[in-house]
Amino acid sequence: MDSTVPDEIQEVVIETLSVGATMLLPPLRERIELLHSLLPQGPDRWESLSKGQRMQLDIILTSLQDHTHVASLLGYSSPSDATDLSAVCTGYGNLSDQPYATQSCHPNTHLAEILVKTLFRNLGFYTDQAFGELEKNSDKFLLGTSSSENSQPAHLHELLCSLQKQLLAFCHINNISENSSSVALLHKHLQLLLPHATDTYSRSANLLKESPWNGSVREKLRDVIYVSAAGSVLCQIVNALLLLPVSVARPLLSYLLDLLPPLDCLNRLLPAAALLEDQELQWPLHGGPEVIDPAGVPLPQPAQSWVWLVELERTIVLLIGRCLGGMLQGSPVSPEEQDTAYWMKTPLFSDGVEMDTP
Repeated sequence: MDSTVPDEIQEVVIETLSVGATMLLPPLRERIELLHSLLPQGPDRWESLSKGQRMQLDIILTSLQDHTHVASLLGYSSPSDATDLSAVCTGYGNLSDQPYATQSCHPNTHLAEILVKTLFRNLGFYTDQAFGELEKNSDKFLLGTSSSENSQPAHLHELLCSLQKQLLAFCHINNISENSSSVALLHKHLQLLLPHATDTYSRSANLLKESPWNGSVREKLRDVIYVSAAGSVLCQIVNALLLLPVSVARPLLSYLLDLLPPLDCLNRLLPAAALLEDQELQWPLHGGPEVIDPAGVPLPQPAQSWVWLVELERTIVLLIGRCLGGMLQGSPVSPEEQDTAYWMKTPLFSDGVEMDTP
């Protein structure tokens, strides 16, 4: 791909790779090693990737989206090529923090943690680069599109979403407790993602305040936020957390509370929130023959593009409410408390206090 050849030959090479790349791919272990060598470790290294390296990166990212490979990366199943993935970890980190490697109920998620951090870091590079372009050109009426050479590589976003989906589904289906390795991986990921989203929304609100007259900035900003980790990636996780036990989300409460003010400030600067609130105030109370279907109420195009962000804020508020409600209710009664309930209510264990009335 990096050779100087006529366009006709390069087109044939691209077509051949698009059809037969799966036969050229190495086993899963070597693929992960190659992926880590290709993914830049800093924003300045993206420019050093050649056209062939970018295509190689796209092919590897696409192949790793297979559900069986994602499950192997998370330690939920054995890889199809029977490769010992634990050996790969020695090249990227310390294995001393892997107490669950031999327990099926606590899969080894160390390799997945490294990969998730790398994918998240690279998404952050692109988001920072896109914000820099917007902030630099916010005084211009029309903003140009970024070139394909500097655009986010295909499937980087999709692979991170696939890893998240598999992780969240495993926690939900197996009713995982808060002290499992999968929940620990989820918390580590969210402790990076939520502060990043807070910064993204604050930066977006400041950008809109500086150029409220420029509709081109707002349109570009929508594309930047949605493909960033603070967009569809965060929507996926927040909605899934509502399906998990409250104890899983409770350690993230402070991060969620920090996220809410900048997100609310951003939504108030955008057209969707005010229109949705006005429509909801007109709905009849307690149902009746005049019930309005919210999905059937049309919104103007500028507002339609931002409805997802309003829904994200409401979902975060609901999640915070669940966390607070769980703290008020306390933990559920344990089996030991149920077994000893009778004896704890007898005079024998009343600490000498006599009660005349029940």
